Amino acid sequence: MRPPRRPRTFIVPALLLSLCATAPAAAQLAVEGLAWGTPPPRVRAELEARGYRFRGVDDAADHVFGASGPAELVATYDSAGLVEVEVSWPGTPAQASRRFRALADSLRRALGPPGETGDSGRELTWARGGVTLLAIHDARRRAYGEAVTLLAGQGPGSAAERERRYQAASAESQRMYASGSYPPDTLRAGDWVRVAGGRGDEVLLDTVRVTAAAPGVYRVRIREEWRHVVRMLNGRTYAGEQRYVEIDCGRQRWRRLRTVRLAGGSPVVALPLAQPAAWAGWTAPAAATVDGRALRRSCVFLRGTAAPRR
Repeated sequence: MRPPRRPRTFIVPALLLSLCATAPAAAQLAVEGLAWGTPPPRVRAELEARGYRFRGVDDAADHVFGASGPAELVATYDSAGLVEVEVSWPGTPAQASRRFRALADSLRRALGPPGETGDSGRELTWARGGVTLLAIHDARRRAYGEAVTLLAGQGPGSAAERERRYQAASAESQRMYASGSYPPDTLRAGDWVRVAGGRGDEVLLDTVRVTAAAPGVYRVRIREEWRHVVRMLNGRTYAGEQRYVEIDCGRQRWRRLRTVRLAGGSPVVALPLAQPAAWAGWTAPAAATVDGRALRRSCVFLRGTAAPRR
């Protein structure tokens, strides 16, 4: 009987994949070589030994680590230990696209073709041994000059932990509604109102301040906070925006004046916003479109709300 061969190891960006030569079909995937179920102190020690810097614990009790440049690693735990690891690399759309292609090529060489390809090839999925590995190119904030490449490993307990958090958040939201913690918006700072959101993506409206700038023209300040964070090019995160827009109800058009990013209710000192070309002038949606109807409804609200021009 031949002695078992040593496992083979493939290294790809932010991924240490160990393949058992005797049972390759059952080999398990791991990000940065972290074994699923590892307790938080051990995860921190292993990551710091690889050059990661421990940044702290976020409001979801996940552990956040910094890497070289703006890259970030987030470790998620359940009561037993590590269940999920996500590595993100923010950058310009071009930088994120190049990184995603390099990451995808590395994973294909190590794992073969992905089991699933979604979102026009910008989301690739591999599954093995109860573990799911996802490579994602997220360009939803392309208009802001930002995009991000993500590598996420979801261990055997990941789905159960996400469901536990969702149920806990739902119960808390129901409790707050029942207690009147989400009152009608009074336009005063601090009176947050839930205006939109689904699972893991809740939008709270704080204030809408309206000032008449000219006959039929209004300056509007809108302040929102989100139950998710957005990452900037320098690695900083923010969870809300204060937007200033101007609406010309007489001509049924609007334009955005500026945006201030917020974190913890305070402005975030960050890289300058990339100003989309659409912000340079007015936008006049067609009357029959969804945007056109929304603009008309906004004007009805503004006429009854605007403070006089000072």
